Amino acid sequence: MRNPDPRDTHGRVILVALALLAIALATLWPMPGISRHVIFCLPCGVRGTSDLLLNIALFIPLGAALARRGHRRGRIVVGAVLLSSAIELAQFFIPGRDPTLGDVVANTFGAALGALIVQRADLWLSPTTAAASRLCRGAATAGALVCLITGLLLTPSRPPSRYYGLWTPQLGHLDSYLGRVLDATVNDLPLEAGPLPPGVREVLRSREGYQLQVRAIAGPRPQGLAPLVAVFDDQQREILIVAVDREDLVLREGVRAISWRFDRPDLRLPLPPNTRTGDTLRVRVLARDGRYTINDLELGFTVGHGWGLLAYPDHLPSKAVFNAVWIAALFVPAGFWWRRRKDGVIVALSLLGGLLLVPLLTPLVLTPLEQWGAAGAGLGLGVGLQRVLMSAGRVGLVGGRWGTGLSRQYDQGA
Repeated sequence: MRNPDPRDTHGRVILVALALLAIALATLWPMPGISRHVIFCLPCGVRGTSDLLLNIALFIPLGAALARRGHRRGRIVVGAVLLSSAIELAQFFIPGRDPTLGDVVANTFGAALGALIVQRADLWLSPTTAAASRLCRGAATAGALVCLITGLLLTPSRPPSRYYGLWTPQLGHLDSYLGRVLDATVNDLPLEAGPLPPGVREVLRSREGYQLQVRAIAGPRPQGLAPLVAVFDDQQREILIVAVDREDLVLREGVRAISWRFDRPDLRLPLPPNTRTGDTLRVRVLARDGRYTINDLELGFTVGHGWGLLAYPDHLPSKAVFNAVWIAALFVPAGFWWRRRKDGVIVALSLLGGLLLVPLLTPLVLTPLEQWGAAGAGLGLGVGLQRVLMSAGRVGLVGGRWGTGLSRQYDQGA
């Protein structure tokens, strides 16, 4: 048995250190807001499902790095429980953090999953041709399924309850707008502060869509999301918000993602140029089936907005880039396992189903060309990674069983 390469050993230590650093930054940094200290729940909070998935993903690299160093899965699980528990205890003293036992469960599962991925690496890094074909088809289908789930979760949801209008409301989790609303209408029906007549609710819920108009006196630029006009129901569910956030005009609607405790993206456009405090601010929204025209600018969600269901920072620049990266990432695995010509048929059908058919069946807008290009780039990247790993295995750059399996597959022409 050959002695391990010291450089490889140092590399594995660095991977563990980087995974721990990422965990510390994500869990111990103070956050805005008030800590709730909700201990017994899974999932927790209004975006609990998103937090649960992110907590799982956060510990996958740590589990993988520890497994790469040769630690057994049982020890990794115990270590993850202890580390996550220590983090949750520390969060009791960190502003804006919400310690829960659910996070410990999710973190531990993530570490175990990361260890399993490394310990079963031969099954996905160097599968037989038949197994790779099955993995390719499954991955392509999963990519299309994620697109469909995105469309379903971003479908507007307007319950048949009693609606209430709010003008520049002071909501605890949002900023307050210091301007003043002059009037607001929905299809020429007044949208006033207080209980709204059933007619307004029926217009907002109609499949024919609605036209919302707001006229206000502009206030100073808020530093966070500050509602101008909002509609909530009698169970405090958000139906509609028109808001100002720094230099942006923002539209948020209630969508199915809220009921499933996901985060959700919003629609933004720049405020009218040269709008100053005291000027008249006019907002005109035309909405139908999840497609919007706001002040003559057409907006809407695409399949690429799926990442926003997990975490959507309000002031993140270049969101279109994240949309494209998300679509590319969905189809990298399919390219990585692509071996046979018949696999290409399933991949092509998955692309057509996810990027073309889903927007036709859900309220998403048609997939833009850059996201089609990103899907192709993701497939190409996967194929490239496959060939690089095969070559690395052949020349001995990948150690252990991985290199043996990859070299054997390369020699067989897989």
